[in-house]
Amino acid sequence: MPTLLHDCHQEWIKDEMYDMTRAGFLSDAELKFLRTRVGTTFKTFGGIWENSRKDPDLCLLGYGQFLPTVVMESGYSESRPQLQADMRLWLKGGAPAVQLVLIINWSELVGKKIKGSIEAWELNGDTPTLIQEEVIFPQPPGNPAQAIGVTRGQLFGNATFPNRNRNDTYNLSIENLRNVASWSIRDMGFIPV
Repeated sequence: MPTLLHDCHQEWIKDEMYDMTRAGFLSDAELKFLRTRVGTTFKTFGGIWENSRKDPDLCLLGYGQFLPTVVMESGYSESRPQLQADMRLWLKGGAPAVQLVLIINWSELVGKKIKGSIEAWELNGDTPTLIQEEVIFPQPPGNPAQAIGVTRGQLFGNATFPNRNRNDTYNLSIENLRNVASWSIRDMGFIPV
């Protein structure tokens, strides 16, 4: 059963989409075009995943798209190998539609403490490639500005709006994710590491 922590990325992405629009990265039309889905079953995978079904923890897809462009998988009870198997299904079975998979991995430590990290994966040829990893908890020393870059092309896939640069990048704030997760962790009776 999903916990507050398992689902906190939903609030984070909602806030980031708002910030993208406020910053001018997304137009109002682009924001309305992108749909956010949670737990929706997808069955249109290719290759050896043809008969697979998968319910993402969160995904973004545009109207008329049958597979998402960006997928998030969050693991609190799932193991890292299971999350990475899910990522391979999305990237390889969902190619070329699925552009980016974000994996959030939460772990409970002794003393009711929680640590977490986020990974960004994309397909490089036929190989899923880790393009970035950031620690959520413990917060890195010196409080560096942490972000996961997402391009307009990753968000929209083949439906990028006319006169918009597919390579424009928006930085998803890890600090914002950390803040949202902190509330969830504390509400569950735990402490961020």
